Amino acid sequence: MRDPCFDSAEKRVESGAILSEKIAAAFAARDWEDWRPIFEAWDAPWELVKTIHEVAADPQAAANGYLFDVKVSDGTPIKLAAGPVGFDGRSAPEAPFRAPLLGEHTDEILGGIGLKAEELAQLKAKAAIQ
Repeated sequence: MRDPCFDSAEKRVESGAILSEKIAAAFAARDWEDWRPIFEAWDAPWELVKTIHEVAADPQAAANGYLFDVKVSDGTPIKLAAGPVGFDGRSAPEAPFRAPLLGEHTDEILGGIGLKAEELAQLKAKAAIQ
């Protein structure tokens, strides 16, 4: 049965929210193992969206060099996936490091532009900086 709300591109745009709900409901009605053969038989590019944990455990991501280890601030190693853009033929950074903690370099940066220790202390007391 054809729904007249979706019988043209214009109507599909107008009814986009309804269409999205119908598509989501159709996908939710089956689990991935039911959908897998349908997608595998489809002659078009597709990929199952994975969680960050699934990506970090993916053997193909590891084999292609898309995963790298970084130690967080307490020294715990974690595995991260490289971003979607690579430079100099590498997908992962040559020497990966963690992002700074909030306020970790505040004194160094503001001190570098001339603020004195007592000025930094005043700003911290006012919660203007960390």
